[in-house]
Amino acid sequence: MALTPPLHKPSPPGVHQLGVLPAPSAGDGQSGGPYSGGDLSGRERRMRAIFVMIKCELGQAYRVAREMTDTIPELSEMHSTSGQYDLLGKFYLEAGTDIGLFVVERVQTIPGVRDTYTLQTFNAFSLGGA
Repeated sequence: MALTPPLHKPSPPGVHQLGVLPAPSAGDGQSGGPYSGGDLSGRERRMRAIFVMIKCELGQAYRVAREMTDTIPELSEMHSTSGQYDLLGKFYLEAGTDIGLFVVERVQTIPGVRDTYTLQTFNAFSLGGA
């Protein structure tokens, strides 16, 4: 049985090792988009990572993974997993994004998704770093 590497897309521009962009600058009045909880002024916005565990209909996990990588730009990585859930996706969302609305409207609407479990992260740690 051949092993398949995780489906991986490059991180959004400016996302650093800890998944954070510099704080927004004040004053340009641009909205953060349909999943925003408020005004996200400035071109540089704070990013945060969430992980979504996805349970799929039988035989649909690889198709679901491919469709998500093709249609959800916030998706950074998608892994197949063993256990209760079939897939684990890592998404980078702008600060102020309504996580629940994002998952309900963008992840759960993909055909073949049966259930999701979302984990919100706080800090990332790496070897030999802060």
